[in-house]
Amino acid sequence: MLSIHINKTIILGNDEHQIMVTANELKVSRENNSIELHITAVPNAFEKIDKSCLFGLQQENRGPILGGEFEDGKNFHLNLKLKKNLNDDFIDFNQDEAFFKESIVTSSSEITSTIFHSLDSWNALSVTQDMDVPANLAGKGSVGFGFKTTWSDLKSTESQLVDYSNQLETLLLKQEVEFQKYTDRDVWKIQVNHPKESWICQIHLMPEVEMIMVVSHRPKTIPLDSIVPVNEYIVRLNYGLVSGSAGVNMDTGELYFKVSGPLVNSESFEATIDFLLRQSTHMYANYLTEVEPLLDETISPKDFLQAREETD
Repeated sequence: MLSIHINKTIILGNDEHQIMVTANELKVSRENNSIELHITAVPNAFEKIDKSCLFGLQQENRGPILGGEFEDGKNFHLNLKLKKNLNDDFIDFNQDEAFFKESIVTSSSEITSTIFHSLDSWNALSVTQDMDVPANLAGKGSVGFGFKTTWSDLKSTESQLVDYSNQLETLLLKQEVEFQKYTDRDVWKIQVNHPKESWICQIHLMPEVEMIMVVSHRPKTIPLDSIVPVNEYIVRLNYGLVSGSAGVNMDTGELYFKVSGPLVNSESFEATIDFLLRQSTHMYANYLTEVEPLLDETISPKDFLQAREETD
């Protein structure tokens, strides 16, 4: 595969619309006869793309947004795929990388001006935004969320699971984390030994829906006769959360915190896992440990939450 880094501001247009975006990278595969372009659009540009359903982004072509909700003021990343009937001319043209980059900036070639710069030449494979991660994870890759479309070419679920399973176990071994893999499901279990108390953390890999889920749960269940104040506390806690959610099983008394993120690609996998584990551990340690005052009702759920928020 030929990869050409462009990193230039360009204008894409047709008879009705013009938008300014940053062309980041072009990937050309002769073997698969495919050409993909990664672009970044500022919020105003994406608003035009979204409202006018450019790049084939009609609602029926979009999958669900996975891993979060789009935020105002953040850039959007779009991965585009050239329509098949335009591939042959373009694949031969862009083999001269220096000439290709020059012609993109100057629109000096008919190929770039009529094909590359045309809004009608591309279909969107995915639309994502970057998720905010702690500064110490910034060098490990970006964590994104968003949606894929009906044009997205995905590897088989089985193949994806093998790849991600190997990555997950390599990461845990590298960090010297002891883990167990359930034999009947794609879930990895680790024990978190925290100064306040210990709990179980489960990592679920779900490539069939392109998601990772991390669940931290209390080994000891909540007595069912004490579950009402705990449930009120959970409802109050969840109301203020941006991502993730706490919960309690009203039938069994299991108390847990659950957070999920997207399985976008192998490059961002380690950063996504780190982010989800840190978020899950932080939230569980701060809000779901030492809940005995709730169980014996020596403090109200409202006051218990306020006290936890003041020490967070």
